[in-house]
Amino acid sequence: MADNNNLYSALVGSIYLFNLLLGTGVLAMPAVFANAGYLSGILCLAILCLISYVQTTFLIETMANANFIKRMTKKSNGNMTELFLNQYLSKIFFISVIVYLFGDIVIYNSMMSKSLRDISCTSKAYCDSSDSNDPEHLNAICWDSITTITRKNAYQIFLLGFVAILGPLTYAQLQKTKIIQILTIILRWLAFASMIGITIKIFISKQANGQPKAFNLLNLPKLFGICVYSFMCHHSVPSILTPIRNKKNLLMAVSIDYILVFAFYIIIAFTAVFAFDDINQVYTLNFQIDKCSHNNSNPASVPGFEIFLPTFPIFTLFSSYTILALTLINNMKVLVGFSNIIRYNCLIKYSMPLIAIIPPLLIALFTEDVSSIIQFVGSYSGTMIQYVFPTLLVYYSRKQVQQKFLLPYIKNRTKCEWIDERTINMEKIYETLNSSVSYFRTNFWIYFTAIWWIICICLVTLDHLRDAFHLY
Repeated sequence: MADNNNLYSALVGSIYLFNLLLGTGVLAMPAVFANAGYLSGILCLAILCLISYVQTTFLIETMANANFIKRMTKKSNGNMTELFLNQYLSKIFFISVIVYLFGDIVIYNSMMSKSLRDISCTSKAYCDSSDSNDPEHLNAICWDSITTITRKNAYQIFLLGFVAILGPLTYAQLQKTKIIQILTIILRWLAFASMIGITIKIFISKQANGQPKAFNLLNLPKLFGICVYSFMCHHSVPSILTPIRNKKNLLMAVSIDYILVFAFYIIIAFTAVFAFDDINQVYTLNFQIDKCSHNNSNPASVPGFEIFLPTFPIFTLFSSYTILALTLINNMKVLVGFSNIIRYNCLIKYSMPLIAIIPPLLIALFTEDVSSIIQFVGSYSGTMIQYVFPTLLVYYSRKQVQQKFLLPYIKNRTKCEWIDERTINMEKIYETLNSSVSYFRTNFWIYFTAIWWIICICLVTLDHLRDAFHLY
């Protein structure tokens, strides 16, 4: 249970979830929409949003069941996987989460440092370079006034500074990052409004030159491979939603978050594919001035915003980094059996943040191209976290609550030990008592998710094979 001093409102919890849902994935969306077709993208995104939302409601219901069991059994400890899954599935769950989060933090380290490097480096010495062995121009100088610092050195400097600023926050609790989260959501809204406003200006001035296809089936695996994690938040749902003070309208608040995020994805991607004929992998780069160009002919580059929008990913990563790091630390503590009662666990308590920070830092420090390895490892653990474990948890939590607690209670109230279970509408009683029961309560959604997970694995594997063998 969360400490009363660290509780927050449903609005603040919604902001945390919104920031996590609307990560950097939105910036990769326009490029894959353009390649796979805008109607294909809308359809794929709608299906993924729905299924991800179903899984989140499963987790909320499971959290309510866990709290019910703790009250009935007078237990104050124990997490959901330990309550409802066997020890092997529980260990697999925590290992999957840890692997996924480690990969995410490595990517965050790399993306943040790259963004800062590309924005701040002003030297044009690399503009005429065509070295195929150095496509990122890492050996070129970053600033003409400081010839000893290359672009690679600048990347490493920004990486160390980024971790030095956010690293200490991993020793705090999520509630302590409230100001960062609120500032981030304000900057997000400003950035999205700016991008949408600039593209509308391009349409009005008749400078739009995008001619996207509606469907392109050959690029569907790549579309799916990018979009499948667009609504990934399930690893942090318990840590975000548990401290909410009043959970009466929790499902409604989560629903609004999903609707807003889905709307932002569609609006950003849809306006982008019709405004630009060439979309960068990170969409905000379409709004910056080309440093190697002698004149600014980019209609999307607006004074002031050509600096603000390219820095938008930095704000996104800044807020999500602490959530991911704290979630990683909590999962590592559970995996090793951490307990505040045992004295020697004080060492574990203070070493966990270092374990969460230092290995990803070292990986990102010595190589910039980490995405292919991390995405390959994280994709399979990611699908398990997003689809498999929420389904298993809600299925076994429903079964345990109904069979071990509700049925004995009904027998006790009716004074009948040999009551025929077939005459009891257990599901109806369960739904009446649990106000957080998922809107998707029938077993159809359990079976559908299992089938969907198999489809996801096949499509993600196909996407990896295409990348590995360059089958385009």
